Amino acid sequence: NLQEEHPDVLYLKYVTGICCLFKSDSFARSLDLLSEVYSKNKNAEDIEYYLARAYHYNNKFEDALAMLDKYLKKKNLTAPQKRNAELLVDFCQNKKTLIPPADDGKLEDYKWDETGDDESNIPK
Repeated sequence: NLQEEHPDVLYLKYVTGICCLFKSDSFARSLDLLSEVYSKNKNAEDIEYYLARAYHYNNKFEDALAMLDKYLKKKNLTAPQKRNAELLVDFCQNKKTLIPPADDGKLEDYKWDETGDDESNIPK
């Protein structure tokens, strides 16, 4: 609520955006807030990493990988920061290939036997 009371304070957008990464129903909000922070202050602490996570959680894997590339080029990363970023790179690369194709089937396409005696109607 503090961020809503002070909508122009960039730091509050930054910390709120990070907090939203921990709530699955707030991933889109996180991406919006962190994108705005990045556009106004590219020097915010670990902004590329947090923005990459937001992109990843919003299924924007190419954008996440581009942001992680920028982050990993920084010379002052600690070993845990580098390890976490590299792990996120793996997640992004694997997620791209593991997303199942859209299923255009409808519930009406499946016919079920009301008695439970006939297995011929069960989809294979």
